[in-house]
Amino acid sequence: MKVQITAEADNDFKKGDCRRCPFHYAYALCPLVKNDKNPNDCPIEIVKDSQWIPFKYRKMTDEEKESYSTDYDTILDCELPEEGQPILVSDGKSAWEDFFMRDGDLCYLDVTCDIEEGMAWMPMPEPYKKD
Repeated sequence: MKVQITAEADNDFKKGDCRRCPFHYAYALCPLVKNDKNPNDCPIEIVKDSQWIPFKYRKMTDEEKESYSTDYDTILDCELPEEGQPILVSDGKSAWEDFFMRDGDLCYLDVTCDIEEGMAWMPMPEPYKKD
């Protein structure tokens, strides 16, 4: 069984910490604790929430302006997806699937085109697998 937790909750709940387990309704009723089993044998797999990675820009240095073949004065300064990678993108109002692209020194999104400040991306989740 998988239990999805938020990044904030990760600080409070670790595997084997049955007192805070969101699955077990009462610590005293937990079958692992009740039978004196090792909490690390818990069948619950903790899965963190996906994390959005903001697209961030910074001003180019004079050296960067000379080395890049662009008229822009800013450069992306954040973790970036691989070229052609399908990703989820959000502008804070909606989310959509897109593809991260490069053309020389220029980075863009295949569907949306411009990567704007205030947008974020995350890798596509794994497809659903029926048990």
